[in-house]
Amino acid sequence: MKAKIRIPIVGALLILCACFFIFSGNTVDEREAYEAFLKKEYAKFNTSHPTTEDEEERPDQPDHAYFLNHIQTLDPAIGHVPLDGLNEAAEEVLSIRRSANLGMSISETNSDLEWNNIPADIAGRVRGIVIDPVRPTINDRETTRLWAGSVTGGLWVNEDAGNPESSWTPVDGLMANLGVSVIRFDPDNDDAIYVGTGESYTAVNIYRESSSVGNGIWRSTDHGDTWEQLQSTTDFQYINDIEIRMEGETKVIYAAVVSGIYKGATFQSTPSDGLFRSVDNGDTWTQVLPNIPNTDTPYSPSDIEVDGIGRMFVGTMRNNDLLGAGVILHSDDGLEWTVFDEITEATFDPANQYYPGRVIIKSAPSDPNRVYAMISGGLTETKTGWIRDAGSNSIIIQSFDQGDTWTQFALPDPSLGTWSNITWHAATIAVNPTDPNDIIIGALNGFKLENADGASIVSGLDWIPTSFWNPPNGSKYVHADQHDIIYDPERPDTLFVSTDGGVFMGTNAQGDTPVFSEINKDFNTLQYYTLDISDQRGEEFLMAGTQDNNTTQLSNSEISFFPGAGGDGAYTFIDKTEPNLVIHSSQYNRFNIVFNRNVPSNTRTIANRSTGLFINPADYDSDNNLLYANRIGIDINNNENNTTPLLRVRVGNQSITETILNLGVEINSPISTIKVSPYSTSTSSNLFFGTQSGRLYRVLNGGQSPLTRERTGADFPTSSISSIDVGRSESELLVTFSNFGVNSVWYSSDAGDTWVSIEGNLPDMPIRHGIFNPLNRDQIYLATELGIWFLDRTEGDGLTWRQEQVGIGDIRVDMIKIRKSDGWFVAATHGRGIYESRINVDDFITSTPELPVLAVEAFPNPATESLRVRLNENWQGETNITLTDLQGRDFVQQKFSSSDLTVDVSTLPRGVYLLRVWSDRFKSTTKRILLR
Repeated sequence: MKAKIRIPIVGALLILCACFFIFSGNTVDEREAYEAFLKKEYAKFNTSHPTTEDEEERPDQPDHAYFLNHIQTLDPAIGHVPLDGLNEAAEEVLSIRRSANLGMSISETNSDLEWNNIPADIAGRVRGIVIDPVRPTINDRETTRLWAGSVTGGLWVNEDAGNPESSWTPVDGLMANLGVSVIRFDPDNDDAIYVGTGESYTAVNIYRESSSVGNGIWRSTDHGDTWEQLQSTTDFQYINDIEIRMEGETKVIYAAVVSGIYKGATFQSTPSDGLFRSVDNGDTWTQVLPNIPNTDTPYSPSDIEVDGIGRMFVGTMRNNDLLGAGVILHSDDGLEWTVFDEITEATFDPANQYYPGRVIIKSAPSDPNRVYAMISGGLTETKTGWIRDAGSNSIIIQSFDQGDTWTQFALPDPSLGTWSNITWHAATIAVNPTDPNDIIIGALNGFKLENADGASIVSGLDWIPTSFWNPPNGSKYVHADQHDIIYDPERPDTLFVSTDGGVFMGTNAQGDTPVFSEINKDFNTLQYYTLDISDQRGEEFLMAGTQDNNTTQLSNSEISFFPGAGGDGAYTFIDKTEPNLVIHSSQYNRFNIVFNRNVPSNTRTIANRSTGLFINPADYDSDNNLLYANRIGIDINNNENNTTPLLRVRVGNQSITETILNLGVEINSPISTIKVSPYSTSTSSNLFFGTQSGRLYRVLNGGQSPLTRERTGADFPTSSISSIDVGRSESELLVTFSNFGVNSVWYSSDAGDTWVSIEGNLPDMPIRHGIFNPLNRDQIYLATELGIWFLDRTEGDGLTWRQEQVGIGDIRVDMIKIRKSDGWFVAATHGRGIYESRINVDDFITSTPELPVLAVEAFPNPATESLRVRLNENWQGETNITLTDLQGRDFVQQKFSSSDLTVDVSTLPRGVYLLRVWSDRFKSTTKRILLR
């Protein structure tokens, strides 16, 4: 249901192209124009991605991930992801529930399935963490209650964070997919908690709107039992920090608010960037920072710090005009500010493309005179014009007089290991609560500096390495990309670290070598992209690819890392006939074939690793042991892979053979999905693939000499095809699209000769994956940005989708799989781990055998007054006929009891219609009809 009209930025481009073609005597091809637009997007992004073995094992490339998500979800009419798109879809979901008299309670819906979260002790990205000022007592022992915010998985709490066996639990009352950036307690009221949303740092260059856009500040006044959104903050895009303090008799709330840059355009928070101050409990706000010199724009705050005697510090970041970063401001009353930018101006040189970035500030708890600040620095890339902040371009400074003056000292020497390589995404600093001269910094790895009061610009070798992300074992292991480090003030020998892999605890924090352990029991916040499940009845084994957490497996009822996997986990496959043969992959075409999953070292790695997309589309033919993968990637403008877009890997006995397939057609946008036909045979491997511009192709005999035929629907949107599924035969197809603003779900019963939109009542949201129910092909399930949706095409004539959200909710689901033999149904979410349910196979055992196709003639075609429909001589029973337009709207719904019938079409609007005919003894067939 796509009713929203958006400002046509890309549409304007297509209109200009249309005018050119019209006046030059040619017919415009809108899809070619969109492919040209996509190539321009890739040209902007075409930075060199890792090629060396060391770089290949880098744990994370968030900018690459978010660029791909940008392409997958942007609204083609406007050329970017609509800022309000997901919120509007969520409101529409609530409206659908209300119209069905379901209210807002998930437990009251009419879902047939009940979902259960598969437990996991592996977590996804966490930014905000905070220690609860109230200490619980468990078994007569005082514990540390820790709160943590996932960037796409909401708010969580651990009642005994010092105990690695203590479980995390999700906090009810907030959205399950809430992007949490910061958590703060009211220092004057232990029961008041504030949660800020939106992740401004990730994909900060130009694709920020593809990451976690916020929706203001949420507050609880009963220690987290219930929550409310501060209505005055609903339009705050990104909350980088929150502080609450008493100023005399008045409680004052401060919020660091910033906007976004998106494809070079400003998407302004409402109100604008700045430090916002509220003296009326969050009802109204006043911006209190001064303006950036020579502008009428306030600084964009990246961090707020309040020292032990009430002085407030604010660090800044680049705004949408690349101005105002690297500055430190301080104030004693929150209204009048002192600005320090001398070291920034002396160090960085924007005129020569060396820019300051965000500032992180920490005050020493035991001495308010001691303050530390880290200023990220970045260089402009030649290819893209983007500023890329890295540890090697950053500086660290300290103050001995409460921020009045500052001096610079050296960061860790590179010979000790890499401190940070993407400070725009991950960097933090912490000060020992009992020693103001003892600090720890974290990012890719962690380092400690003792006796900082003697540090200088040449004292880099005084740093002590404290944690490493690789290899992931031992007492020094902390997951890569550290976002915050906090000491426990009552147990200063203990600290906690938030990372892209959840939360870690360090003990012996006062010593030279802290001992780290992972505390992620049941912290189920992994961000999944893909999964595959075993085809063996009753075997609950799966493999799945995650953001920055490798490939995981479910084995022996536990989620664990698959041995040998690394990086961002991508597509995985489990052979249907040889279940010990598995395949896993990471960024781009880095596929690893494991011949025996019980001996994961028995692996072959494909050579063609640097092509393709970040999470690279692929599929596997178990019958012929053939892996097919996309080869077109960010280098699409080089045109070298356009006629050879597929990589085929033949898996033999302990061997692999790679072939680059020439399909005989030129593919002008990257392949977005691949589907091997389940009806391939040992002599013919057939497959389908779709592109990011909405083209669909069928490939016959892909295992030998491929024959390619385009099957793009005439009314397909210019949009990224997210999935293809095959129904009762290769003639029955389901195709989904993932972009906002388009008709997202299409069906064909004649191998793609004709297509009908089955969008129905679906909200305008990305559709990530779609499948036929293998137990009943008339039923369809969708994985969407807002949960799982279901359509039963045998229930009436309408196209009414409903959510199957009991136990899973309105969270992003990237992929779903159903096992036909026992109904095992598994969903990979992006922020809440893996869920499972079970379809009752017994409900389908007594169903009738697969129905034959009903032969239909329809004439005249084109028709004007009436349309005559004639069925084959074997016709029996009552016949159903519908005429729908290409948007899926029904114009005729009739039943007949003869094999020769006439439909009055004289009053119908002129145009193209789809005629669908079926009965209880014949499955449906569809024909395209033109009415004049």
